[in-house]
Amino acid sequence: EALAHTALTAGGAMQVRAMLSSISFVYTHYYELSTTVGGVLISVPPLTGLLASLLVARIAAKTSPARLVAAGMVAGVVPPAFLLLSAGLPGCVDCLYARPRWYMTTIPCALISGVGFFALPAMQVLVLQDFRDMSGLAGGLSKLFMTFVSTGASQLSSFYFSDWGADRKGHYTHYHTQRLLYALAAILIALQLWFWLVYVPVKRCERARRGAQPRDELVEEPPGAATSRSDVGSSSEDDSLDAEFGV
Repeated sequence: EALAHTALTAGGAMQVRAMLSSISFVYTHYYELSTTVGGVLISVPPLTGLLASLLVARIAAKTSPARLVAAGMVAGVVPPAFLLLSAGLPGCVDCLYARPRWYMTTIPCALISGVGFFALPAMQVLVLQDFRDMSGLAGGLSKLFMTFVSTGASQLSSFYFSDWGADRKGHYTHYHTQRLLYALAAILIALQLWFWLVYVPVKRCERARRGAQPRDELVEEPPGAATSRSDVGSSSEDDSLDAEFGV
């Protein structure tokens, strides 16, 4: 279960890193925008992520982390659909993203960042729930794994972006923007498949296993330890919300 949580968190980070590694080339070389305008457009996804973080901070007190993640993943269906719609079919000439329609690239990238920043904080909370007695170590290892995976995905998407290394200084192939949109859509689709086909079944199996254990095995307190009523109430509330949303 911890591995499923950590992989989900890494997937949420890799999409943003893969986007930021190549988007500046698209704005300056394909859309032929100035460096200033390109910088302003690159700042749109982080600003969208900031607004999403402020939104999730307001509703986090009333909703469990599992439900926030699930809601973010449901909303996460929109960005890959928008990316594929904008990219069009391979080799198309007048796709939706074609210049001068730079906004057809900016909008899905902003949606990626918004959805990612909405779900990522709750994902990190779920990673630490199973390791409350060693949350510092668990958080550090999770961030390390997230960095390695997201960096590897960024390098792979950049290699595909450069037409598998065919680009050279002074000689660039075509359809960079389309390949970037395809790569981002593939990452998002893979993340959706991992969540619904791996993470959710693992979470349900874990809940079923805990429900099948005798009560004295579920609660084993060392001598002198006490569990506050507020912690018990909070745990019960989270479990009920998780069960309600199906994760």
